[in-house]
Amino acid sequence: MRGGMNNKLFATLILSALALPVAATPNPSGADSTVEVEISRAFIAARGFDDNDNVQAVIEGLLPNACYTTTQTEVERALDKGQIRLRQTAHRNERGACAPGGVLPPDLQAPVPYVVEVNLGHLDRGEYTLLYGAVGQRSFLVAEAPTSSTDDLRYATITNAFADDVVSENDSTFEVRITGQLNSSCAVLSDAKVILERDVVIVLLGIEKQDDYCLPANKPFYKVLNVRTPTPGRYLLHVRSLAGQAKNKLFTVGK
Repeated sequence: MRGGMNNKLFATLILSALALPVAATPNPSGADSTVEVEISRAFIAARGFDDNDNVQAVIEGLLPNACYTTTQTEVERALDKGQIRLRQTAHRNERGACAPGGVLPPDLQAPVPYVVEVNLGHLDRGEYTLLYGAVGQRSFLVAEAPTSSTDDLRYATITNAFADDVVSENDSTFEVRITGQLNSSCAVLSDAKVILERDVVIVLLGIEKQDDYCLPANKPFYKVLNVRTPTPGRYLLHVRSLAGQAKNKLFTVGK
């Protein structure tokens, strides 16, 4: 994937979008319609979710052109088989330059990348397969929560997480920037734990109790982590937060 990897990835996504059979009913009235669009890739942590977490996946793909906007992600569950099928729909504008027979300006004709975070909610413990597109699939595991609380590890409340869109493969580390808040006067951040699971970089940023006298508080923080750069490819940064939530960001490692 070295040397022109980003160009090859983008070209693959473009071909996928252009070849997509758009599932729409003809609309002679010119009214807008809802269509199914291709999911090019799905990301989900293979391990780390408990049965009291909100299980999250992130999907990406390309809309055919600027006449389309993403709508809802349809989640079809066959839990007896441990399978979850994802389908992404989009709104197709069929008025003005987007009307049948209309001519789009050149700058609006190119495929438009989209990224959608999908909340799968609470799932029973077990092994699951996430299905998308014609043949795409990702397996993941949901474990039994070790305690009756939201999570065994007390996470900080994360308000946002950042990584550069493109990380150089020549750099030994890259920066992960995290903003959030501590909700107690006696809470302090503990050392972050970083786990690479396939193409998902998981960051666990917990808190510790500094003393026994605690009051409700709102203490903002800004944390910068230097994370080891993985091999070239497309990755999801997945930073766990309090109450079974997470912040997600897609990035690419390449030249």
